Amino acid sequence: MSGLPGAVGLLLLLVAAMVIVQGAWMAFRGKRPPWMRYQYPPAGRERWFGAALMVIGVGGVLQGASHIDAAAFSSLGIVGIGLFLVGGLFVIVVFRPRPSE
Repeated sequence: MSGLPGAVGLLLLLVAAMVIVQGAWMAFRGKRPPWMRYQYPPAGRERWFGAALMVIGVGGVLQGASHIDAAAFSSLGIVGIGLFLVGGLFVIVVFRPRPSE
């Protein structure tokens, strides 16, 4: 770990770990955590939103690991970007407006 890319990678690892924790809380408990004040996921969709957060968080962990030591983890960045996209698509598919809403 050297310089700015290593520091950015470590910061991304920490933020992604927090995203995974919040996603796991929502996916396993089926409700918003008490520290989450914003009421974005509608009632009944917390588990799916938590699963999407966990996928995005794993993508962030892989992306951060690729920044810490680029030579050892060169392909992890590509996999991390792919998981970001999969998690984002997951959010779009799960939270699109239904015809009855």
